[in-house]
Amino acid sequence: MNLSQRLTTCVQYEISSVEAYKGVVEALLQDDSMSISVVYQRLIEVGYVGSYSSVRRFVTKLRGPAISEGVCRIEVAPGA
Repeated sequence: MNLSQRLTTCVQYEISSVEAYKGVVEALLQDDSMSISVVYQRLIEVGYVGSYSSVRRFVTKLRGPAISEGVCRIEVAPGA
């Protein structure tokens, strides 16, 4: 067994417990202001029994990386 075969056999992909509710999550995320805690509560209402952290990871992957506004810090001498 060569190195690439060994590395391939070591990598495991787990399916999220939220995957079965992907359609519900995507529908909820149509509202950009929907928080992850509200998504979690709605999933509980439709029968989800997994953890909040699983929902958080799943939603973060669906939303993609957060894009924040840049900040420009300006420093001046006192009294200037």
